[in-house]
Amino acid sequence: MFVQINILGASQNTKKPQNQMKNILLTILLSISFNFVLSQTIEFKVQFSENYATFEFLRYLSEESPQNAFKEVFNKSQYNVPEYQDLIKQFNNLNYFYWYEYEQYPYGNKIGGNTYFILGRNLIESKTLEEFKTKSYGIIPNSDLNIFYSILNQFLPIYREIIYEPTKEKFNNQLVQIKALINRTDMNMLFLQALNFHQSTWDFKIPFFVSLCPIPDSRAKGFTATAFYNQAVSAIPQGLDNFEFLLSVMFHEAFHILYDEQSLNVKQNIAKWFESHQSNSSRYAQLLFNEAITTTLANGHLYKNIKGELLKSPWYNNEYISKMGEALFPMVKEYINAKKPMDELFVKNYIDLFDERFPDWLKDINHLMMQRFVISESKESYRTLYKKYRYANIREYKNELNVLSLEKMKTHPVTKVIIVTNDNESKLKLIKNNFNELKDWNPNYQKDFSHSQFLSDKTYLIIINSKSEDITNLLENITIK
Repeated sequence: MFVQINILGASQNTKKPQNQMKNILLTILLSISFNFVLSQTIEFKVQFSENYATFEFLRYLSEESPQNAFKEVFNKSQYNVPEYQDLIKQFNNLNYFYWYEYEQYPYGNKIGGNTYFILGRNLIESKTLEEFKTKSYGIIPNSDLNIFYSILNQFLPIYREIIYEPTKEKFNNQLVQIKALINRTDMNMLFLQALNFHQSTWDFKIPFFVSLCPIPDSRAKGFTATAFYNQAVSAIPQGLDNFEFLLSVMFHEAFHILYDEQSLNVKQNIAKWFESHQSNSSRYAQLLFNEAITTTLANGHLYKNIKGELLKSPWYNNEYISKMGEALFPMVKEYINAKKPMDELFVKNYIDLFDERFPDWLKDINHLMMQRFVISESKESYRTLYKKYRYANIREYKNELNVLSLEKMKTHPVTKVIIVTNDNESKLKLIKNNFNELKDWNPNYQKDFSHSQFLSDKTYLIIINSKSEDITNLLENITIK
């Protein structure tokens, strides 16, 4: 919303300092803006999308997917025959994932667009697969879209027969309870509070969909969730009955959207506030910020309002995100109660809190590896690193070590990992010549070693030099200086 305020009758010789007048005006603007936001209503739709559920079903059946309840049911069914096995392989060999970046935004602060989410939204918002196909025309190559549609169309009745129908009674009862919980909770106010805190944007004419589908396992209670655009989706097991926790997880993902949809100006301000802070931890504090804030808002504030009490620790299944999210709760609660959006003082206090409560994280390799750019010409070495450090919010990988890849790496303010496994002498010289901080570094290229260097962008460079592709022991002995 744009609000224009004309202050009439103000004298040019006013005694109020100019910056004080700006602060008063800003306060008025924020108050009007927040009151406008609070007057809006977002429609929340809890539903089952057979189209999207069939899509997820096919993904669960792929060879790359680990053993799961969907595979168990399908493998025992009459449809586990070469004809349908071939269709599953064909579907999962389709390239329906294309990515594009919003390059004007500060790095790591805006999720790139991708066709996977666009197709997912179209599946959810289409009543039929024919409607989906029409909406999706041109998003991916037409020949691929035709195959995508054809295979979905063949598997939809299979999904209906072997997955949905046997679980329908319990699943529909779960939907009724989840809808009732949302109706009992002022979900609209909680969503708007997060929207205001982030100074984010939303079209109030667009509903927010909570789309669920059943997992055919009455014993399991675990689930995962994701969100994109105006959608939060999750497959839920029949044994799940903790719906307060389910909504906190789903809206955790939804609140990532609100963080992502901050305007370019807000994103630039946040980046500037972090960059101007003198702490050596400010960069890694920023890299943790999105997840920590979202955990506080969803798994803390929203859960407490739904359940009436705070969630027991941990709030998130990652130690660093959970601890920072829990530590932030009093500060975020204060801003929400005061109807204040995130500001420079909040960011400053957040970084100070990071330094006071978690000073060791700056040299904690598991924390540093949560956002990383890796260059490795050995795929085996990269796989070894990935197995050891699976969790990553930001993960980029280049398989060529040259000037161009090093230049790109330098522009990314995340942990930089370079694995050298061949032509070690020349490669180490290349690395040294491309980082000013290494000018006095004299490595012994004939020995296996790991080296860490704190860079001017307040991130770590980690160099692993190995005479073989097996870097297991080197990973176990990385020392952060």
